[in-house]
Amino acid sequence: MQQLSGKIRGGIESVTSTHLFLSNQFSIVEKINMTESILPPKINRRKAIYRKHDLKRHYNITESDFDKLRQKQNYACAICQKPESDLNQTFHIDHCHNSNEIRGLLCVSCNIGLGMVFDSKEILKNLVNYLTKEHHEVTLIENPEPIKDGYKFCCSCQEIKVLDDFYNHPKGKFGKMSSCKKCEAIRAKTTRSTPEGKAKLKKYNDYYLKFGKKPKTSNPPKKRKPYTYEQRAKWKLKGKYGISVEEYQRLAEAQNYCCLGCGTRQSELKKTLFVDHCHVTKTVRGLLCQNCNFAVGCFQDNPGVCANAIKYLKN
Repeated sequence: MQQLSGKIRGGIESVTSTHLFLSNQFSIVEKINMTESILPPKINRRKAIYRKHDLKRHYNITESDFDKLRQKQNYACAICQKPESDLNQTFHIDHCHNSNEIRGLLCVSCNIGLGMVFDSKEILKNLVNYLTKEHHEVTLIENPEPIKDGYKFCCSCQEIKVLDDFYNHPKGKFGKMSSCKKCEAIRAKTTRSTPEGKAKLKKYNDYYLKFGKKPKTSNPPKKRKPYTYEQRAKWKLKGKYGISVEEYQRLAEAQNYCCLGCGTRQSELKKTLFVDHCHVTKTVRGLLCQNCNFAVGCFQDNPGVCANAIKYLKN
C-alpha cells in the first residue's frame, strides 16, 4: 500500500509540476499539444472507453456490432440517406422504447424527428399530406410578399418602409429604430404639447444656452413598461410572417384550433400553435404544434423523407 500511495503521489507531483512549467513558458495551443504527449495514454483513450461502455450498457451491443450496422446501411442514414462523411456527429442508435430492439442507425435530425412524432406512422402520414402541394391549393390567407433587403417593418404605423425612413439606433435591428421618422415626429409633437413636455423643453433650452450641454435631470429616468405578450405576438406575426393577428385567428378557426399534423387541440397544448412557413418562398402553410413543427424542420420540409421514415418504421 505504501508503494502504491508513493506512486500516486509521484504521478500527481509530476503532473502538477508539468502544469506549472507549461503555464509559465508556452501558449495555450502549445500547452494542449504538450500535455497530450505527457499524460498517460489511458486519458487519451477515455472517450473510446466511454463509447464502448455506453454501447454495452444502453443497447447491449459491441463496437463490432455497431460497425456491422454501419456497413449494412452503406455508411448512410436509414431515412434521409445522408452519408456519414457529411455529418458533424456519429450515427445515433435508434431503438424501440417499448421492446428495446435496435432498428437502425440515424443522423441526429432524423432521430430527433422520430422522437417528436412519438414513432407514430399516422402523424408521419399526416405530415406527408401536409407537405404535398395538393394540400395547399386552397389557401385562406393571401400569402404576403416577404420583406426585401433594405426594408423594415414600422411597429407604429404597421407599414413596411425603406431603411432610410428610420433614424439610426445602435441597438435596433439593422441599426435603426423600431418606428419610422414620421411616427417619431408625431410622438415627439404629442409629448411636447403636454405641460410636462413643455417644462422639460424649456429647461433644456435654458441650460443649453448657458453651458452648451444637455441638462442633468435630478430625477432618475423612468423605467420603460415591458411589452405585453399581445404586442410581441403582433409584431412577430407581421414582421416575420407578414400576417396580422386577425388572419392568424381566421386560420386557427379554419383548422378547428387543432394541429394539422397530430390533431391535438389548442386547449391540450402548453403553447399556442406555431406558424409553419416555407423557408424558400416565405409563404405561410398552416398552424402546427411545437413537436410537429420541429419534426417538419428535422425532416427538411421534404415529404419524401417523411415517407422514408414511414417505411423505416414498418420494416
